[in-house]
Amino acid sequence: MDNSIKEQKEYISLLLKNKLLVEDWINSTLGQEYFDKQFYYIINAIIDAYEKDSILTRKYYNLYLDKFISKKKDRLAQEHLFNQIYILNSKVDEFVYLQQKIIDLYLDSSSYSLIEDFHKIRDQKGNKFAIQNLLDGFNSLMGDVDAPSIFYESIGSYADQYWKEAEKIDEDSEPIKCWIKEIDSVIGSQGFFPGTLSLFTADVGAFKTTMMMNIGLNIWKYSKRNVLFVPLEMPRRLYMQRLISRETGIPYHKLLKREYMSDEEWKLATQTTEKWKDLDHNVYIMESMEDHVKVSVIKQAIKKHIEIFKPETVIVDYIANLVPDFVRKDRNDLEIGEMLRTLQNMGKPGVLHEKGFSVISAAQLGRDALKRARKEKEKIGFYSEDVRGAHDYSMYSTNMFGQWKDLNQNDQLWIMPIKCRYGKTTFDDGSAKTRLEVRPEIGLIKSIEINFGSVPPNEVLTKSDADIEDPDIFAIDEMDDLSVVKNENITEGSPDEDFAWDEDAKN
Repeated sequence: MDNSIKEQKEYISLLLKNKLLVEDWINSTLGQEYFDKQFYYIINAIIDAYEKDSILTRKYYNLYLDKFISKKKDRLAQEHLFNQIYILNSKVDEFVYLQQKIIDLYLDSSSYSLIEDFHKIRDQKGNKFAIQNLLDGFNSLMGDVDAPSIFYESIGSYADQYWKEAEKIDEDSEPIKCWIKEIDSVIGSQGFFPGTLSLFTADVGAFKTTMMMNIGLNIWKYSKRNVLFVPLEMPRRLYMQRLISRETGIPYHKLLKREYMSDEEWKLATQTTEKWKDLDHNVYIMESMEDHVKVSVIKQAIKKHIEIFKPETVIVDYIANLVPDFVRKDRNDLEIGEMLRTLQNMGKPGVLHEKGFSVISAAQLGRDALKRARKEKEKIGFYSEDVRGAHDYSMYSTNMFGQWKDLNQNDQLWIMPIKCRYGKTTFDDGSAKTRLEVRPEIGLIKSIEINFGSVPPNEVLTKSDADIEDPDIFAIDEMDDLSVVKNENITEGSPDEDFAWDEDAKN
């Protein structure tokens, strides 16, 4: 990257003097990683100033450095660097050239690094692993330089297309329901449609992962859609145990080893998974080999494999396990906003997939809300400001729910619609909150009163007890970073007998 230092300085110099150029830069593909580390303080300070509707002056930068640098030597180095950049006579007309030059030089250096790593990885892990790492690296680099697409069309012109689409409503175009009737009743008639972001908020151990997995499996089984799980905390084996446990009713702990299962249970489990291979709609699991993953990495991995699984619902488990592309120091709210914006945008039709997909994720409730909940007990209720980073979660989500355990009945879970942009925030009986049944021993969340009217009798699951431990790690395959594993579909069960278990509910 040394050979691009000059271009980076000239580029940053323009950002120091022109707020409109800062906006162009933020909306471009030129991320923080494209710059040398010595510039990180300055570029983050530029963003900080821009978000306060200002440009980065010397005085502003000094105040910014006061927050983050205590050593005099480091402080002087940053002030000197700022002065060097500020006095440059960069020309606005060269902004696009400089931006492209920085990208090109970054791609050059990154490509050489990938090739160098190939030889090291080959010697350590073999050719297959090294080649896959190289391919993923180059695909990621190609994704970084994709330009956003913007379309303009008059409403008169678009109307013709709209009515043609309306005439072609078929099974695949029907609203996607999650088959938990309470949730379906409030999110609106269009269901979990492409481009929506739905969030479930709860305390640690209050079945966030359980809820998301139940919704995903129900969408797959009863709405017959492709579903992609991105669980960032657990290995594929644990994930499969819980899928099978919910779908068969066999206790979770028994699925660990053949010797723990009776012959009848073994037969039921193996026959169940065998049926998954013949279905047209599938469940997939994306694997992460990293502790924390950027949303942009997930986005590129989905794009890379889009023709394989064509997801109609993507479940990311969950926000706290993601890291931002831009580190904002003490502005975690801005980092959350960027991640939520990316999650919501990538599901829009035409961004990664022609049809698009809905995104479902979860977040933790804030400390003040949890303290209030402990005091209020039965009177408990949560609101948008109770979520950590509340403003951004509320702004970018389409649907947001709060959920909490019933302290008096261990088999029940309270749920409350906090926001439903295209629906309502009260249930059909007019109440602001309601209970669902929870069976953590087999990872199941369902309506307490089940209406099987619209579900074929042969798809109704029999229930049995199971012991479940809650997971912390995530899916698997031989690939690096994020790899997609085809997790062939999952048996029959009732639309309300979803698979449910929470990453936080450790038994």
